[in-house]
Amino acid sequence: MEKFSLNCVELQEYQPNRYPFLMIDHVEEVIPGKYAKGYKNLTMNEWYFPVHFPDGPNMPGALQLEALAQMLTVAITTLPT
Repeated sequence: MEKFSLNCVELQEYQPNRYPFLMIDHVEEVIPGKYAKGYKNLTMNEWYFPVHFPDGPNMPGALQLEALAQMLTVAITTLPT
């Protein structure tokens, strides 16, 4: 199968989560059933930064794992039916 990318609008066809729980902004490359590679663009305005270490904000580990799971969902849901 050939690889392709998904912008933020196309991504929503394959990923049921929406703001604030969508942890992916762009899928750079996906080969259905094999792998998916994407990004979450973080800014200081993210809802979890003020409480997850105010002096040194970082993305909580549980949300990082959620982002990985969402990328897995993209890799699987893009398979042809």
